[in-house]
Amino acid sequence: DGSTQTIFNVPKEGGVEGSNLDGDKPYGFDHNYVIGSRNDGISPLRLAAILSHPSTRRSMSVHTSAPGVQLYTSNYLSGSNPPPDLCKGNSKYSQWQGICLETQTFPDSIYSTPPEATDEFGKGRCFILRPGGDDYFHEVHFDFGRMP
Repeated sequence: DGSTQTIFNVPKEGGVEGSNLDGDKPYGFDHNYVIGSRNDGISPLRLAAILSHPSTRRSMSVHTSAPGVQLYTSNYLSGSNPPPDLCKGNSKYSQWQGICLETQTFPDSIYSTPPEATDEFGKGRCFILRPGGDDYFHEVHFDFGRMP
């Protein structure tokens, strides 16, 4: 079908393959990915991502009607913002201790010509919402489970 699957693995040392760079050092992810075609042609949801943790066998999959997913790896958390007294158990959240998968259209969609799709949202169209204007809606499902 012409789609490309991207798989990221954490190497034993260094950063993460494909991450942003700060000079010549890996600096985490803040990328938007185009989600491939619909899984079955019937459901409006597409598989956007699967996260897995082999040592605990935990997994999470994300399905969405959005055409893209933003992967962000908390590159700028410092351990002091948010302050520990606002965090669970007074924890300090430091760089790369969190991950976000944000289903959305494309960051540059207000400026670009969308790819072929059957609906405006599926094309990645940017929606500008105004009071009394069009409604905005997209669906996302987070499924938690165990790896086989």
